[in-house]
Amino acid sequence: MEMNVINPRNDGKKAAIIVKNAHKSYPGNAILKGLSLTVPEGTIYGLLGSSGCGKSTLLNCILGRGNLDSGRIEVNFKSKAEIGYMPQEIALYSELSIGETMTFYGRIFGIDDYEIERRIQDLTKFLELPPKSRILGGMSGGQQRRVSFAVALIHNPRLLILDEPTAGVDPLLCVRIWDTLLHMVQTENKTVIVTTHYIEETRQAHTIGLMRDGKLLAEDSPEQLMVQFNVETLEDVFLALCTKQTTERAKLQSIDYTTLASFSTPREKTERPLKQKFKFSKKVLFALLSKNLNWMKRNPLTVLVVILIPILNCCLFCACVGNDPTELKLAVINEEVPQISNCETIPLKGCNFSTPLSCRFLKKMEQKTYELTEYYDMNEARKAVKKNKAWGLIYFRKNFTASLHERLDGKNVTEIAYELSNIQIWLDMSNQYIGGLIKRDAWSKCVEFLQELFHDCRWSATIASEPIKMEKSVYGGSNPTFRHSIASNILAAFQFYLPMTFTIESIMMERTTGSLDRNLISGMTVLEIAVSLTIIQWLVLTMQTTFMMLVLFVAYDNPLEGNLISIILLLGFAGGCGMSLGFLIAVISTNEQQATFMGIGTTFAIFLLCGTMWPLQGMPDVLRHFSYLLPATQSARAFEALSAKSWTLSDSTVYEGFITNFAWSCVFTTVSSVIVSKGKGLGTK
Repeated sequence: MEMNVINPRNDGKKAAIIVKNAHKSYPGNAILKGLSLTVPEGTIYGLLGSSGCGKSTLLNCILGRGNLDSGRIEVNFKSKAEIGYMPQEIALYSELSIGETMTFYGRIFGIDDYEIERRIQDLTKFLELPPKSRILGGMSGGQQRRVSFAVALIHNPRLLILDEPTAGVDPLLCVRIWDTLLHMVQTENKTVIVTTHYIEETRQAHTIGLMRDGKLLAEDSPEQLMVQFNVETLEDVFLALCTKQTTERAKLQSIDYTTLASFSTPREKTERPLKQKFKFSKKVLFALLSKNLNWMKRNPLTVLVVILIPILNCCLFCACVGNDPTELKLAVINEEVPQISNCETIPLKGCNFSTPLSCRFLKKMEQKTYELTEYYDMNEARKAVKKNKAWGLIYFRKNFTASLHERLDGKNVTEIAYELSNIQIWLDMSNQYIGGLIKRDAWSKCVEFLQELFHDCRWSATIASEPIKMEKSVYGGSNPTFRHSIASNILAAFQFYLPMTFTIESIMMERTTGSLDRNLISGMTVLEIAVSLTIIQWLVLTMQTTFMMLVLFVAYDNPLEGNLISIILLLGFAGGCGMSLGFLIAVISTNEQQATFMGIGTTFAIFLLCGTMWPLQGMPDVLRHFSYLLPATQSARAFEALSAKSWTLSDSTVYEGFITNFAWSCVFTTVSSVIVSKGKGLGTK
């Protein structure tokens, strides 16, 4: 808040900013070591120092994007809207035009569109900017820096903080920039803090502060410093100060500055000089939505990929998963015929036990698209299975048909007849699904073969049937596929995963470019960012979900029996839960790599535990009960109950899916809010 800040240097000007005994350290590294400085109001303050000396850390703390470990910062401004900030990096959206960029920030600062247009014209002329329709990504680095400078001036702020404003700028324009800064200070009583590597450039500043190794070596006007050190350039002043500090440090080598930063001064509770007030502006929300829509318009390929990838995955899932394997190779040794090709001439109908019945069974197997390869030596056939040339070996003894006739007759059947009438099968069970499939087909075709034989022989075919009768299914069809059983789980998992990933990537992309920091420093609130991102997310998610449902339930005819409104509501709850988790991951992550790893790890755990890869009933008891607490698991169970069983909201499985997703959304949102309110998230330090 604004306060009557007294200038301790007593040079006749009121202080705009005072930093007192500032300490800031990271693990094992002290950045600010008892730094104190004063920025007089209505002056230009040049903050000089090499990279890593603590300038950026100090500016972040002044701007409210970081906390001091101890010390105090006092500012003579009411809000962030009175500050114009130009960071060292461009920190703008490369997909937007100059006009769109300046309009975006103008709206953030509450300026009406007419005034924004007037300011764009004035700043374009002053900074010699390209036409406002030019896209930032197609401009040179120097031009982009000029646009960044224009954004800092768009709202006519009282305080300007400019980090390397003249880097890469034409020398003539550099002179004009300094002339303009001096004019604004003299006529409008503005306060300017400038950091630069061009030390001599700051001769035009009213006050300069020379920083090195987290300390302020000197603070005075350029003329006074040069007189004090009896030199003709500021570079010589800086050199003399650095030499003096190095000499003094040699006498204090035993001091651990990290420890000093922690214990040498009383630890007082520090507060940010410019706290972010809770507010929600429709104008800012509109600016964010316009910016996001412009970004999407300029990146059609990215948007198309975001929408098409889940659709493509659903198509691949339906096309590749759940269908029975075909053209599986089976080795055959049939001692009843010289060659199995002879089976082509043997009739497949009739009650004739004088022809080899093994051929009828093999024909049944061929109907299932198995490829039969004949072998004449048992060792060679077994070797074929071991070498993965065949998935199994079917073996018929020489007297198979006669022995089967004796067995079916049932009178005085010998043990040898039982043995010789067996169809012997050796399988490669390294793949459980394929091995089980061959077992199932062999059994079903054997029953079918016997039923036809009994019918041809005018025996009761029911005798050859299994003594189990499968009645009409309570839920689902008579011959469900694996794809049908997990299609709902796939959609529920996607509905949770996609919003989570998109939220993480959207926030981390802005953090990486520095635009998120710039927006927050400009006065935008996290709530406004979250709401705008949620609206865009719902727009994208609605398109993704619509197309995924068309693929899964229309194009590939997976079961969808329940109430469509309840299903859409459930998917909405799952998507909201995924968004809130994505926001939490983005808040607590310190960098994009960490956020990516957390997102991947979370996704993998979701797919393992939600019942998509394997039924929940196959998990250990402890893990299964834990998985029931997870939002994606309950979404999958509830979606399956709605889509395949037509259950309603009155059923516990369904309403538990809604409750669990809502509860976790509240948890994720609350934790994110607490972290952000304490200033520990979204890149703050």
